[in-house]
Amino acid sequence: MKMKVLHLLVAGNLGGIESLVRNYAQFSSLDNHFLFAWQGGVNAEAIRRIGGKVIVLDVNNNFGRVSQILKLIRKEKIDVIVSHNSAPLFKIILILVHYFMRERVTIAYAHADAMSIYDESRKRGMHIRKFVHRIGFEKCDEVIAISKFVKESLIRSFNTPAEKIKVIYNGTTINKALLSKKNGNGIPQLIYVG
Repeated sequence: MKMKVLHLLVAGNLGGIESLVRNYAQFSSLDNHFLFAWQGGVNAEAIRRIGGKVIVLDVNNNFGRVSQILKLIRKEKIDVIVSHNSAPLFKIILILVHYFMRERVTIAYAHADAMSIYDESRKRGMHIRKFVHRIGFEKCDEVIAISKFVKESLIRSFNTPAEKIKVIYNGTTINKALLSKKNGNGIPQLIYVG
């Protein structure tokens, strides 16, 4: 039986995180479920078209979202929960799973540095957001950081244990046809904007 993985995302629109999970849908051999808590979008539909299991929640409040996500985890017998976005709601899910569904594995994916995660620019509620993220990172089983810089920021801002954090750099799929187009000296050139 394949391991069941639930990916928690805010929305299924265009973006780096959404493209990453679309690649999971396309290339992973695991039984992946993709939950979009606020809305679907073009990437959610792309995942659905390639056969991915897409769930878009139909509630307008966070209590309802938490309830639906926890019910889904139990009903589908999810083995691993991966929080991709920095929504505090997802860290609350990881905390609740830690305390009430211990047999499941929880992973917090840090796609940005700590200050971006708790959004220091939004002063109202900043300390609460920072607290929720700190506890979420502390209670999850593993943390994936997209760079050494992100890892260090999690250690500094949230006191996340270094041994819990794995650095996995973002990758991309490159079409071989693109690599066959070379400049005058035979060397492929790539441009990255990010």
